[in-house]
Amino acid sequence: MKENILIIGGGIAGLEAAAQLLNLGYNPIIVEKEDHLGGHVA
Repeated sequence: MKENILIIGGGIAGLEAAAQLLNLGYNPIIVEKEDHLGGHVA
């Protein structure tokens, strides 16, 4: 497995970035200040 990548923000862009990185074999870690993911979309 490739290295960990930290994603700041669990909005739609952060979630999409994490999904793409997972597909490439990376281990994304999402840090979100709220108690839910999705940003204003959720």
